[in-house]
Amino acid sequence: AMAYIQAIILTAILAVMIFFALYRLTMRPLLYLNEQIDQVLKGNATAVEKKFKMEEINPLIDVINSALQRAAQAGPGAMAGGGGDEVLEMLKFTAGRMSGGGMIIFGPDKRVVLWSPFIAEITAIAEGTAMGQEVSAIARDASLAAFMDDLFARAPFAGSEPVGDDYEFSGTSYRMEIVATGQPGSVKYYVVTASKPA
Repeated sequence: AMAYIQAIILTAILAVMIFFALYRLTMRPLLYLNEQIDQVLKGNATAVEKKFKMEEINPLIDVINSALQRAAQAGPGAMAGGGGDEVLEMLKFTAGRMSGGGMIIFGPDKRVVLWSPFIAEITAIAEGTAMGQEVSAIARDASLAAFMDDLFARAPFAGSEPVGDDYEFSGTSYRMEIVATGQPGSVKYYVVTASKPA
């Protein structure tokens, strides 16, 4: 029985040693790469360094450096989607090609910038009525305004994960999800999608 316990302890010690060796060989270079990218984005460095002797990761570092240099040449805000009109045009293009769903785009002031035909159909609120308005000013009932306020509160900053919930329009349930876009600490657009749950 003592030999069995010793074998288990020795196996556990070897497993821990192998884990730390694999961590040092694989995860540590990736964590370092992440830190380096962050330093370049903050302006504290000009390029990602090739600190580790991993030939497999060097092409990735070259691509990252190339992308960071192009973004820096494009001007401030380019890496965070600062070209608002280009972002808005891309979102409108996407909204026009959504099948089985629709999109609402709000500005940072939570006023409607885009109200897709699908949204107009399910809400019975015309696009012309919605444009430039807050939801509370156009909603036919207080529950839609309260629902949208809740969605805005759940997507408070750019880069947050999409969040959502189901909402019922005229007896039909739709999945409504929101995501905030823009630069860290500054929302450029709130994008709300609506689709029938599968």
